[in-house]
Amino acid sequence: MSTKILIFFLVIGLITGIVAADSMSPPPIPCTYYGTVTINGAPAPVGTLIETKVYGTVRGDITVTTAGSYAGLTAQVSSSEYGCGCTIPVQFYVNGYLAPQTSTFSYGGVENVNLVLTGIPTAPIKQVPQGGDVFIGEEGLDVSAAIGTATQVAWFASGNDPATSTPRADCRNSDQLLRLPADLCG
Repeated sequence: MSTKILIFFLVIGLITGIVAADSMSPPPIPCTYYGTVTINGAPAPVGTLIETKVYGTVRGDITVTTAGSYAGLTAQVSSSEYGCGCTIPVQFYVNGYLAPQTSTFSYGGVENVNLVLTGIPTAPIKQVPQGGDVFIGEEGLDVSAAIGTATQVAWFASGNDPATSTPRADCRNSDQLLRLPADLCG
């Protein structure tokens, strides 16, 4: 009887060791992607976020540093996902929008995937004429017409006449345009 118990514990130990060894396996080497990226026919601007997703979970991300192209984007999968021996689909998202191009995970692979998105909404650029109103917190403004050849932009409190009042704030370079709204209230 003691031999059967010994064999039973050896089998359990062997099975437990196999399961533990599998769960402790290092993840496979990620697949790396590079290529071009266009949004509505134009090169994706610097700062565009590109993500890879596997089974709905983000597995890698990168920010575009050269307009219209990306490199070094990875997709990482777990040991158990890779160990299933099945095809692992990789999806690409650009600024949160699903790209129609896909790939499959390739252990340590380097793949060229050119991402082309169309029909993506873009924020309109508001042209501000000279003397026009701009509201605190507005984005996507083109103030070139308002500035013309001037070397200074000024902000006047509500109800003040720019012809006779002193500006509440002014700036002479683009760094000063990045003021917090609290600086401009009152």
